[in-house]
Amino acid sequence: MKKVVVKSNFHDQKSKKKAMKAVSSITGIDSMLADVDEGKLTIIGNIDPVSVAKKLRAKKLPADIVSVSLVEEEHAEEATKEIDNPPPSQPSEGEKSVEKLKEHISIFLQNNYENRNPFAELHSVEEPLNLCLIS
Repeated sequence: MKKVVVKSNFHDQKSKKKAMKAVSSITGIDSMLADVDEGKLTIIGNIDPVSVAKKLRAKKLPADIVSVSLVEEEHAEEATKEIDNPPPSQPSEGEKSVEKLKEHISIFLQNNYENRNPFAELHSVEEPLNLCLIS
């Protein structure tokens, strides 16, 4: 197993998607991670680093191989888990306020569900209102 880090020019999500699509066609890839901020593409698997660079250059994306390192099978699984499941981030203030608003709305709707039509009259089926007896 190899860990290949390739530096490319990712300036937006479109170029990132283009690079990921180009490289994903190579057989033997276990996991991939593209970092737009740093412009790096990290690939773990049984792959040839030169073929990765060729695929990127074929799509008119610059590609410089930064590092190639061997990864043991046990460490590869851990590295794959780290790439696939990044650590959870703390919600921002905006996300917290949205969650509070959703909670308040759901409580409001639950409380007002029973009283959704306050003008409706309730009638009992057992005692009809209009009793007409013809004798």
